[in-house]
Amino acid sequence: MGATVVDETLTLLGRGRGVWQGWELSGWLGVLHDQPAAAVGAAGGLGQVAIRAELSIRDENDDLAVRGAIGVDSRLDLFDRDFYFSIEYQHDDLGASDAAGLLRAASSDAFVRGELQTLSQDVAATQVSYQLHPLWGTDLLVLWSLTDQSALVSSGASYSASNEVTLRAGLFVGLGDGAATSPNVIPSEYGITPTLVYLSASLFF
Repeated sequence: MGATVVDETLTLLGRGRGVWQGWELSGWLGVLHDQPAAAVGAAGGLGQVAIRAELSIRDENDDLAVRGAIGVDSRLDLFDRDFYFSIEYQHDDLGASDAAGLLRAASSDAFVRGELQTLSQDVAATQVSYQLHPLWGTDLLVLWSLTDQSALVSSGASYSASNEVTLRAGLFVGLGDGAATSPNVIPSEYGITPTLVYLSASLFF
């Protein structure tokens, strides 16, 4: 696959933000990479649950591209310990609609410009963490491609050895089709991820 060259483009946006009944509302409108585009967003809460959402539309090669995300998160007291969870769904018309389009998405102008968070058109994410002990914590993150049914699972545990030292161990595991049938095919977004185990130490001064 050859290198992708992205030409210079014009981006000129006007932004606005305000608060209404405890909700932060935002939006922008203008020209994004030479094409008309607009977006709206909202962030607020219902009870102990925080809610955020954003929707943008743009003209992409004479097609209307819709990009959006919605998520919720909260921190709760569970058995006298902190429990945190976050759930998010993202749709991006600039991503691949099936596994056959993953390589095309990876070589697109949007990807080269750093606009794509994922290659898949539809992705869900879940993150949970729990304080097992004042010194011990554990967490789990799952990224699930609804496009090709692959997933990236990350789990870890941390230990506060002192006020200045935190130790952590964890792993990353890719689930899904990882067998490429040719050099020009990405079988799945996360299935090609090798298993990785790591140990780390953080020092604070």
